[in-house]
This record gives sequence, structure tokens and C-alpha cells, in this order.
Amino acid sequence: MELVMNFIGFDQRDKALAISVSLLLMTVLGIFAFGIAMPSFNQLMSTNDLRSLMVEEGGTFKVMLVLISMVIVLDLMVSGFIADYFKTVNKKLAYYSGLFRLLYTIVLGIALCFLISYFFQSETHAADFWINMKRFHWVWNLGLGFLFGPHLILTALLMRAYKIVPFGVWGLTALAGCSYVLVHILKILVPTWPLLETVEMILMIPMALGELLIAIWFLVKVLTKAQL
Repeated sequence: MELVMNFIGFDQRDKALAISVSLLLMTVLGIFAFGIAMPSFNQLMSTNDLRSLMVEEGGTFKVMLVLISMVIVLDLMVSGFIADYFKTVNKKLAYYSGLFRLLYTIVLGIALCFLISYFFQSETHAADFWINMKRFHWVWNLGLGFLFGPHLILTALLMRAYKIVPFGVWGLTALAGCSYVLVHILKILVPTWPLLETVEMILMIPMALGELLIAIWFLVKVLTKAQL
């Protein structure tokens, strides 16, 4: 990745712009894919109901898969850009931050395969669809808790060492990382815990704002031509 970016002439400002635009775009794509489209399919239903749903919303399901695939591609890019951007601060820490995000992206890609498998079934069965939906979320939670959360924590440490990053940005990023670890490991270990939904609702704001603040901060720096 470093050789490619050096070859095409990416400087720190170019990398910052690529990170910010990619993160903002992933936020928009994620809202449509996970927030708007997925709830219609992430529910237990009869085979007849599933068939009717796919007749009416089959296009939405396909678009959702495409959007998730786009998120994966952007995540791959951001993994390399973040590792390369912060290498002057702490090369080893930047490498592991990028590596954790890269591994998370691979895990998300594996999880997506469970949803794509719907198109390779000879017959539509609601039980199989529901099982694959549950597998998708289980594997995704695994990636969010053990890989994406630690990536955010490491990125926050890099941002802290990068003196021009304000506390509010790197501090919230660290909180977001810890929240991802806590919430999604709980989802794996104690999915039926009565207080799990409450904990997730409390930590939803820092999880949502963690990367968004990074994107906005980088974008402001680029637009104002401040030191990067």
C-alpha cells in the first residue's frame, strides 16, 4: 500500500482527504445498508412470508449486499491509509492499527458470504435464511469486538501522539473503541442478558461519533489547509 501511494504521489494531505471522504461515505452507506435495508430482513418469518418479501423487496436485498460490499472496499483502503498516515508517529503502532482494521474487513467479508449464500440455494427456506442472518451478525460482532474496537483504540493512541489532534477527537475515538469491544463481546458471550440492550443504547452515541469525528476533523484540516 505504501509503495502504491508513493507511486501515485499521495502526500499527507491527500491521505487525510482519502481517509475523511472514505469514512464519511462509509457512514452514509452503512446507514442505508444496516439501518434502513437490513431490519426488513433481520426477523424470523415463515417461508411463505420470506418468499413474498423477496418478491416485493428482493431489489432492496441486492442493493444492501452491494452497499456492504462497497463498505468493505472502502474499509480496505482506509486500513492502508491510516497505517501509512500515522507511520511517522509510531510505525509499529500504525502497522497494528491498520492490520486490525484489515482483519476486521476480512471478517466482515466472510460474514457477508452468509447473506450472499441465499442466491445459491435451490429452494427458499426461511429457517436457512434466518440461520445465515444470525451467522452474519455473530461473525460481524466477532470482528467488531475483537478487531474493530482495538483498531479504534490504537488509532486514538496514535492521534494522541499526533500533537495537533485535539483531546475531544482522540478521546472520543478511544471511548468508541472501548464501547465496541464491550458491547459486541457481550453480544457474543451473553446475547440474552436483559441489560444488554440498555448498555448498547447508552454507548451508541460514542460508537456512532467515534469515526465520524475523525472524518470531520481530517476534512476540516484539509479544507482549511491547516498543518497535517
